[in-house]
Amino acid sequence: MEESTKRLYQNIARALSEGYSEIYNRLLTEDGFVEESKVIPAEQQGEVLEDFEMYQFLINHGKKSDISFVGYDANHSTKYGFAMYVLDELGAYPDIKERFLNKINSHGMDAFDDKKSSMILKYRELKRQGVLYSDEDSATKILEA
Repeated sequence: MEESTKRLYQNIARALSEGYSEIYNRLLTEDGFVEESKVIPAEQQGEVLEDFEMYQFLINHGKKSDISFVGYDANHSTKYGFAMYVLDELGAYPDIKERFLNKINSHGMDAFDDKKSSMILKYRELKRQGVLYSDEDSATKILEA
């Protein structure tokens, strides 16, 4: 391995282990490790993780028959690839993978994004108020949002 490549790997590893997210991202893109066009913005990654947190909450606290998963368009959304990485490679949210794997790809059915947005807003509100887990109707409120 070339010395410059070795040094790049060391810098990336240190930035990652020390939590230097901006430096980590810069090292990946500026040194050509990852094409900048392929970098998924942190906001989009956060949206996917928040979606998964909400759906996990609903699985654990709601009537499972009432839950309809709204996924990501595999053809036009970088969120889909990130979502599959979280489920497949990281093994996170196994309940979501088991229950909704065939719905992770929305196949362009973005008409339901408004519904998911309303649900996320209600989820955030209940979480911010500190009543998400103490209000036994939280799941119903989210599903009816």
